Amino acid sequence: MGEGRSLVGNKNSDSESDDVEAVEERPWRQLLWHKGRDPAGPQLTVRAVFVGLTVGVLLCFTNMYFGLQTGWVTMGSIQCALLGYGMFRPFKASLMPPFGPLENVVVQTVGVATATLPLAGGFIGILPALGMLNPPVVLSVGEQLAWGAALTYFGIFFAVPLRRQTILVEKLAFPSGTATAKLIDTLHGGDGLNVAGGAYDTLEARRPTLPSDSPWRALGLSFALSSGLAAYVSFGWPAGTEATLPIFTWLGYPHATTWRWTLRLQLALVGQGMIMGPRSALSLLVGAVIAWGVLGPYARANKWAPGPIFDIEHGAQGWVLWVSIALMVAESLAAFLLVVVSQALSSLVRRPTTAPTNEGGTAAAPLNPDPLEVAPPNQLVPTSWWACGLVAALALCVGILSPMFHLPPGQILLAGLLACLVAILAVRALGQTDLNPVSGVGKLSQIVFALVAPGHVVANLVAGALAEAGAMQAGDLLQDLKAGHLLKANPRAQFYGQLIGATASVFVTVGAYNLYQRAYGVPSAQFKAPVASVWLKMALLMQQGLGALPPSTLVYAKGAAATGVALSLLEATLPHALSQLLPQGMSVGVGMYLTPDFTVPRVLGALLELAWRRCYPDSHKHLMLVVASGLVLGEGLWSIVALVLKNIWL
Repeated sequence: MGEGRSLVGNKNSDSESDDVEAVEERPWRQLLWHKGRDPAGPQLTVRAVFVGLTVGVLLCFTNMYFGLQTGWVTMGSIQCALLGYGMFRPFKASLMPPFGPLENVVVQTVGVATATLPLAGGFIGILPALGMLNPPVVLSVGEQLAWGAALTYFGIFFAVPLRRQTILVEKLAFPSGTATAKLIDTLHGGDGLNVAGGAYDTLEARRPTLPSDSPWRALGLSFALSSGLAAYVSFGWPAGTEATLPIFTWLGYPHATTWRWTLRLQLALVGQGMIMGPRSALSLLVGAVIAWGVLGPYARANKWAPGPIFDIEHGAQGWVLWVSIALMVAESLAAFLLVVVSQALSSLVRRPTTAPTNEGGTAAAPLNPDPLEVAPPNQLVPTSWWACGLVAALALCVGILSPMFHLPPGQILLAGLLACLVAILAVRALGQTDLNPVSGVGKLSQIVFALVAPGHVVANLVAGALAEAGAMQAGDLLQDLKAGHLLKANPRAQFYGQLIGATASVFVTVGAYNLYQRAYGVPSAQFKAPVASVWLKMALLMQQGLGALPPSTLVYAKGAAATGVALSLLEATLPHALSQLLPQGMSVGVGMYLTPDFTVPRVLGALLELAWRRCYPDSHKHLMLVVASGLVLGEGLWSIVALVLKNIWL
């Protein structure tokens, strides 16, 4: 599960790009020129890799923490660029050569690659789902490392040849990559940025009127508040009780508190709501009201869910989960199929491309045999590299996963090739909408493998994991390459950075997963791994057919599926202004399987972001994302401290 604008992945939210002005591409010769150094200076440096890994490790633990708790992860490209710049800022006067925007591109590339493996590697979904089988399939630490290595690389190699079509030919927006490029450019403008003409002549006029240290003060304050509250909850809150405020009990509705309509004391959830924006957060609220205000109580009153409310098998939560799965699967597959149709139609109409020209209008000598390519040949990834790398990565998948799960090698190879195919469409959707439908491609692979390996739940889950990993890794790299393309960074340096970060993340992610598993258990009361339940239920449904559904849910599941399809169709056909008023089907489904105490703070955060944007647009533009990131990272860092302390005490 993982959507660019939803909790389950994410990959980034509306707020990260809605208020960001489009960054126009500059001719290759209009390079960023920083005083005192060659603009084509070193980019892939030891210091850039070190800082990228440092920021990426923090975000990796944060993603594991929130992923196991709520299913939410972030790509973190903007946070990586911001924190990377902040780590170099105190040493600005003594750095030689100065830390510039092209190095920061590498920082955020390495950081993103390190941060996202908890989702791309299936550690918040597939591995817990395997452990929930009967009998459970539990991987040792060594097997987890091998699993991570098998899923990490083929999406990276496969993304390289997609760069030309998506970024150079079609010039897809990749909104989060574009937003990251603008942030990096703005951050480094204070170091003496000069651009020869073009849209960036007015950059200084658009700079904040706030004091130069205001963003860092805001980041520090929000970070301190979030980590301080998290520490208080860990040590000052009564042991054995949920850190929530029973707001509806105070208002005279104690029955709502029974269904967890409470305010969870986690400022990180408020920050997540600010990043999501009102549409995504309010969609979560719609799902919560449907599940925990209507369907859940109705099912319990009719004794369709006689167990404890939050029992995943016999309680209202388990009953509602089937309805939410129907909505999410139908919406994601419908959206995916619409992408397929859209790409098929657009391929029939090819816009002619023109050769690059000089300022006088005469044809310019191409820097490459390819007239569309703007990077020098020595900065490109050779075809032999990515082609051989892709073959080797697929062979690695077969060599590791086939004996590990006792599956025929042909099934693993088929799953890998299917993952590459659907990654093409997922990446194009990401480039157009900022939404990477990894949930949809994962479910599509599960459906295909219901035919390839009928009745084999493990094969079904492994196929979904490969599809999700391929789409996620390819999408991450192409978002980063878009940012690098706008800033004229070295694509080969970014490719190296992605490989370095992804390799390091295999060890970091396995370590984080096992620390949380040892300290708290997964799934557990604190880390319910809700995404794992969705994966497992979907695999069982593919194995048993509609017989896996409790009879009482069938009508409601069909209605939810029809609603999901309708929302996708309306989103695709309505004018943009009207489509933005619709709830997001995936977010509604997520709100149905999360308990309301995780939704209410996010809604408050989104409403805070909306009020801030309306009342104080200037400070919102320059500080909102900084404050939201501080709230998320503060609790994320504290979770690492608490995790270490808990493991020491065990």
